Amino acid sequence: MFDGIALSLIGIAATVMVVGGIATLRSPVALSTALAASHRRVASIANPAAARVIGVAEIALGLAALVDVPGTAAGLGLVFVTYAWFTERAVRRSASCGCLGVADTPATRSHAVLDLVIGIAVVLAAWSNPPRPSWAITATVAALVAVGATSVVHLLRSDSSTRVAAGAS
Repeated sequence: MFDGIALSLIGIAATVMVVGGIATLRSPVALSTALAASHRRVASIANPAAARVIGVAEIALGLAALVDVPGTAAGLGLVFVTYAWFTERAVRRSASCGCLGVADTPATRSHAVLDLVIGIAVVLAAWSNPPRPSWAITATVAALVAVGATSVVHLLRSDSSTRVAAGAS
């Protein structure tokens, strides 16, 4: 039973990572602005190009974890722990987290805690060494997640554009 829970945790976290990466590629300014506002040391390199590199890395890591490339699930968990640290710094500076490509998403302590819990849970799930699903299943799941994530991001972006347009009139 725990194997199913472990695989589900890894799959959910990997899907969130892919969706976040796609959103970052669609709107890299949100992340670059959040990085610059939250961390003085990285402000000089926080730009849309750097944000796009992070977005590509998020997609690659998420897809690699979905298709069960050895070691990527633990790495995925560690990235979420790093996100918790980043979000906590953003909270302290009253800055945006830039999540999902939205520049004005406020960073909150509950968001930081959620990232930390997800990160620890995924590391523990990876450490439990759940059985590996077959490549055919994982490749199909990865393709469905990529299509679904793209659709969700598109719908979210369309919805926010509609709200902005409605507010302007």
